[in-house]
Amino acid sequence: MQRPATYAAEGMLSTAHPLATSAGLRILQAGGNAIDAAFAAANVLGVVLPTTSGIGGDSFAIYYDAKSDRTYAINGSGPAPHRLTWETLAERDLDRVPTRGLLSVTVPGAVDVMTTMLARWGSGRFDLAAVLEAAIHYADAGVAVAPNIGMRWGDFRALVARYPSTARVFLDAAGNVPRIGSIHRQPDLAE
Repeated sequence: MQRPATYAAEGMLSTAHPLATSAGLRILQAGGNAIDAAFAAANVLGVVLPTTSGIGGDSFAIYYDAKSDRTYAINGSGPAPHRLTWETLAERDLDRVPTRGLLSVTVPGAVDVMTTMLARWGSGRFDLAAVLEAAIHYADAGVAVAPNIGMRWGDFRALVARYPSTARVFLDAAGNVPRIGSIHRQPDLAE
């Protein structure tokens, strides 16, 4: 079945989770613009769909500014940590950066992209704290694990279990993924 086209006179937002869409719409309804709303929604997605996105990752954006008729590309790929050198890898008998684990982590670029775009193209009505407010709330209060994310989470259980700090956040004390419908909290992320 094909979904019908949707039209809106005062703005529209669509995301992969209703709570993220709602957060973005609240920003629009309070006088924010598309940039403000997009980041409010994206940060909620990082909480409610933890296997797909997050504030600790990279971010890439293309923005068209109708006033200047210019298109901007923002590259938020995080750089390697300052102390991660080829010598550091060689000391661990590695000839390349591993694909998993602590040595594979870059300095997150998402926050830089968000703050840059909010300052340059945001409405000016919302600071970073306001844009993060809904995501912080859901990380602290918790969200019900949706069926689609609960099943996907299960696919990564063995991998997550290999990393104690990650397992502490995403697995229960018995090493299981949260049950579908259970409330999953991320107080450290909220903090």
